[in-house]
Amino acid sequence: MSEQNISSDEKKRSGWMKRLFLRLNQTMEQNRGGGRSLEATLMAEEAEQIAENTVRRSRNTGNRRVVIPDGVHITGSIVGSADVEIGGLIEGDLKADGSVMILKTGTVGGKINAVSVRVDGEVRGTIHAGEHVMVSGTGIVSAPIQAGGKVEIGGTVEGDITTPDGVRILKTGRVNGNLKMHVLYMEDGGILNGQCMMGIQRRTSDTDDDKK
Repeated sequence: MSEQNISSDEKKRSGWMKRLFLRLNQTMEQNRGGGRSLEATLMAEEAEQIAENTVRRSRNTGNRRVVIPDGVHITGSIVGSADVEIGGLIEGDLKADGSVMILKTGTVGGKINAVSVRVDGEVRGTIHAGEHVMVSGTGIVSAPIQAGGKVEIGGTVEGDITTPDGVRILKTGRVNGNLKMHVLYMEDGGILNGQCMMGIQRRTSDTDDDKK
């Protein structure tokens, strides 16, 4: 990758982060009647530092990742072209062109649309993933899951699951909803309260591989 392209990517990431934390700062000011208190100023400076550190890490490693740490509360939707890691609270939808990881302390109140999703915390809206979805033992999803790849459930899902690939319910997993998938794997101890519709056609690439 040329230096010109790297510089262009860095500017995009930096601009995206600055817009995100500008919205956070504006929300804090509005909640305080328009007055910028010392606390709001310090939080804004800390948010700006987080943005700079994130861009710096991305520049050094070549990876694009946005981190919303524990304690940060954002009201509104987020759209980005990077991987996203959520440790705080987002009261809105989240759309990312990469992977999304919801940490144990993280909560997303709206829908998630991403390439892949891992939930260690809580998601209250529908999950749309182009590839796989993982809900760990501490994860809670209170809405349907639609994935293009495998879905693995070690936590709790309150909603239907649809995928042209397989669904695996681990021994710690619990699903209260219907399943539509190509194949179901269920460990001893896993719980399914719902109906299964099996035999959904896999993606073309998977089908071609099976024929070889």
